[in-house]
Amino acid sequence: MRCDHDVRGRDPILLLTVVAYFGGAAPLAPLESGVAIGVALLALLRARMIAKARLWLLAVVFLVCAARGCAAKIDADARYETARTLTSPPRWCDLEGAVVSSPQASAGSYRFALAVTTGRCGEAEVPAGTRVDLRSSHASLARDDRLRVGGTLAPISLFENPGLFPGWVRVARSEIAMSGRADALELLA
Repeated sequence: MRCDHDVRGRDPILLLTVVAYFGGAAPLAPLESGVAIGVALLALLRARMIAKARLWLLAVVFLVCAARGCAAKIDADARYETARTLTSPPRWCDLEGAVVSSPQASAGSYRFALAVTTGRCGEAEVPAGTRVDLRSSHASLARDDRLRVGGTLAPISLFENPGLFPGWVRVARSEIAMSGRADALELLA
């Protein structure tokens, strides 16, 4: 069915948002998101509801968002593989770094994320910038505190539950692929 009135230029933000959403979903469902956006854009073009120049802009937005999503997946996979190499099986790690999340109280302990500046797990060096999810009984921690930590770390569990996002999405969002308990903790100046 053809639209009788001119709808060109209407709701450009909505079009950009939908296209960006499908681009971001490309790593989760590449074929489905590509086909869905392709069919939608072709339908808009065929019904003369969008100019060709805008169609190209929307296609570029889709590709940029898809590329960002794929880069995030590649980064998450690399972070998780590094965590598995360093801490599988679980092993003692000595780390220095800064608290990058506000500590959260839970069942008598405090959970926080540490951005590592230097560290070792066994004989292996932990890359600077690695983020680790830690628990500690130390109550006076705050964001940006500099710490020296020792504890047993392991890779996080990547649960695959039907109907939920894959486990790597959590790693991509938080940049955390290792967790453990800070058995030894020293607050640095």
